[in-house]
Amino acid sequence: MKLNFFFTKPLHLAIVFALLFTAIPSLTFASSAQPTCTLTVTSPSETIKIKNQKEVFLRKGDEIKIAWKSTNATKATGVIGERISLSEATTSTPSTTTTYSYRFMSGSKKAVCTITVHVVTIQVDTTNVASATPKFTIAGKASGIKTLQIKLFKEGSSKSLFSSNIINVKNEAWKTKVSKKLSSGLYTVQVIARKGSSRNVIATSTLGIGVLTTPPTALIVESIPLLVGGAVHPGQTIAISYLQIINIGKNPSSVKGFWVKQNGSAST
Repeated sequence: MKLNFFFTKPLHLAIVFALLFTAIPSLTFASSAQPTCTLTVTSPSETIKIKNQKEVFLRKGDEIKIAWKSTNATKATGVIGERISLSEATTSTPSTTTTYSYRFMSGSKKAVCTITVHVVTIQVDTTNVASATPKFTIAGKASGIKTLQIKLFKEGSSKSLFSSNIINVKNEAWKTKVSKKLSSGLYTVQVIARKGSSRNVIATSTLGIGVLTTPPTALIVESIPLLVGGAVHPGQTIAISYLQIINIGKNPSSVKGFWVKQNGSAST
């Protein structure tokens, strides 16, 4: 049996165009998006979100936490080139100035976040402030830093009462005069490290005007070993001793924190 097909002109053209578009595959161009990265640095004094600031200051012996986060990246490498997650955090206690660099990649595109941690030693001396007399001096020692700034706050308040000019550290010593008359009470002294556009709090101290900031007291600190033990599995802990602190002085006292230092030869 013979079949004959007859098409009108408009229908014939429509079928031809349909066949052409069916025969030619659609072209797609794969392109990876530009990855991004952000760092958040946390020290005992404050938390800093890294934007334009590429340097922070850390008091020697303090621990710093660096958290990173990336979008559009498919892989990432850490400080020594090791593979890391796209969002994670690490802690360290650098003994010298250290640079931390993190790379995030997507195809041929990459983003790099870098922060340099300057390790400094800082000391604040407020013992010579005996009264609310104007123009008293706050002084101290510092190394690993060339300039700093002082701010004063009423204890428990976030409103600054006094900000010093930029203070130069000379021969590892610094000092500044406070020209504002302060009423009796306790104040918080912030020491702010500065280098170019980078600045952050590296130390705090307590200033007493007309009050004692170090009441006479005495503490007994001793370790009390436990008589029990047990098996410890990965991720678990077990107590082996308690740290007992007894106040034998006549005045109340509080402990904000303490360091545990190993004096033996075993690994940490």
